[in-house]
Amino acid sequence: AGNNPGYTGVMKELGEISIVNPKDSVEFARRLHVLLHDKQLRTAWREWASEYVKQFDYDKVVASYEKFYYHLLEK
Repeated sequence: AGNNPGYTGVMKELGEISIVNPKDSVEFARRLHVLLHDKQLRTAWREWASEYVKQFDYDKVVASYEKFYYHLLEK
């Protein structure tokens, strides 16, 4: 994930190891190398991610946006 506000705002906990400056090719390559070759870390990250992403499920996100838009329309 690029180190922009969108990703840094949601990639918390173990997800922070995914955040890297996409313009820093050396750091990007190093991070990829670690995730490719450290099986224990990769497994932990994958387990974390499989649960963590559920909060961003389509139904949850859409309902949140709809509620916000309806609130704005009422004003």
